[in-house]
Amino acid sequence: MTGQCRAVPDLAPRQFGKNLAVNIASLGTSTLVGFFLAPFLVRKLGVAGYGLVPLTYSIVNYLYVANVALNAATARNISIALTRGDRAQAIDIFSTALWGSLALGVVLLVIGVGLSFSAPSLIRIPAGFEPDARVLLMAATANLVLVLVSSPLSVAIYYTNRLDKKGQIEIVNRVVNVGLVVFLVTAVSARPAMVGLALLASGIVSLLQTVTWLMRRMPWLKPRLMFDREVFVDLLQFGGWSVVAFTGNMVFLTIDVILVNRLIGPVEGGIYGALMQWPTMIRALATTVASVFSQPMAHIYAKDGPEGLSRHSVRAVRILAAVVLVPTVVVAGSARPLLKLWLGEAIAPWWPLLLLVIVHLGYNLATMPLVTALQTVRKVRAIGMITCLAGVLDVGLAVLVVRTTTLGAYGVALASAAAFTLLGAVLMPLYAKTVFGIPARATFSPVVKAASLAIVGALVGNVISVSCGVSGWRQLLALASALTATTAASSFYFVLSAADRDSIRRMLAESMRGLKA
Repeated sequence: MTGQCRAVPDLAPRQFGKNLAVNIASLGTSTLVGFFLAPFLVRKLGVAGYGLVPLTYSIVNYLYVANVALNAATARNISIALTRGDRAQAIDIFSTALWGSLALGVVLLVIGVGLSFSAPSLIRIPAGFEPDARVLLMAATANLVLVLVSSPLSVAIYYTNRLDKKGQIEIVNRVVNVGLVVFLVTAVSARPAMVGLALLASGIVSLLQTVTWLMRRMPWLKPRLMFDREVFVDLLQFGGWSVVAFTGNMVFLTIDVILVNRLIGPVEGGIYGALMQWPTMIRALATTVASVFSQPMAHIYAKDGPEGLSRHSVRAVRILAAVVLVPTVVVAGSARPLLKLWLGEAIAPWWPLLLLVIVHLGYNLATMPLVTALQTVRKVRAIGMITCLAGVLDVGLAVLVVRTTTLGAYGVALASAAAFTLLGAVLMPLYAKTVFGIPARATFSPVVKAASLAIVGALVGNVISVSCGVSGWRQLLALASALTATTAASSFYFVLSAADRDSIRRMLAESMRGLKA
């Protein structure tokens, strides 16, 4: 023992409520920013010019695997050392992770420079926007380096369970980013490059906030001029299969935009990139809710074994399905008027594409807790392989459909939905059934029910929007409210069990008491 740490984890119920509330607020901020910023940029930059923004970000995001490799292990190892009171070991791990992050950052910057100069051969750039593509790639890479360096610096946030601080930093980041985008595009130049510069500036602000929090909560955690190669290799190896799984997930998150740009054209790529704001938002909501159920899985496994873990994870699947169904049906069911009012008449005919990229999320994202449960029992390798194979299938199907049919961007969306359904609704439940011995009904029933509600809700919503002639924001709000109420009630009583409903009521009551305290 080398001394006790002043910073200790806050595991009180009130902190749980605060973490959940602030991170939901962060998600709401990002949703609002995306809702208003996308049409603003489409008007200012044009569809093709705007399309460069999500496209270049999609390319650079594949470099994020370097951050996953470190982040999966750094916070864990430092937290274990601090829990044991071994401050010296914590400082050694912190120093190694920080210098290793900086070294990887230099490598990523070199890769970013290479990507920026080879941009015309990677993507189809609209005429006159070549310099903007280079600036966007460089700025996105530099911002990624800032994120990479922030990972070891964020240990104070994760160790003390102050995820509310993480949410606050994300809110400030989004506010600064959108403010700079609007200012630069309006007052300096209506070019995509301005969006990249705003991204980089907001990343610097986030890094400064993270450093400030670390200095306040753990002033003694200062890096030494040392680098332990064995510690660094161990950090990377620990997160190895997490990187594989992350890469597969990145395919589902970003490859569609790249494929549409390369196979069809920059204008269609811009439209597709704008529509992807909505599935990204729903995925973020699913991740936020799933994290609430993922946090105690290690404790449940240690106390109750695989049986207790499987019961918890299956219940989490049902609850997550009920939550995710609501925004899925609202967006998919109001796709036609939403797209018209959001991005204008010119893009309104693409509303079936918005429906396609949204509706399958209502049941595929529900199985996220099964992935965490499998990781808890160290089945990371199989998850990584399954996810990557599904990602390869996604790309192969998309290319095949585009090359052999006239479906275009719709073919890419259908291929993605098919591959993601195979992964989320079929393979993950099957593998969880094999590992935990869960009855097939327990794993597949919530998925089938969620799929039924998602498809029916989307179809009913679009029929109502056409038959009632929804054409204004007030009418759209009324339709969205009706879909929200009916979907929430249907999923609450159709997807959840009586025990689930009681559990949700108790959890909400405890969270409210925690917030009031």
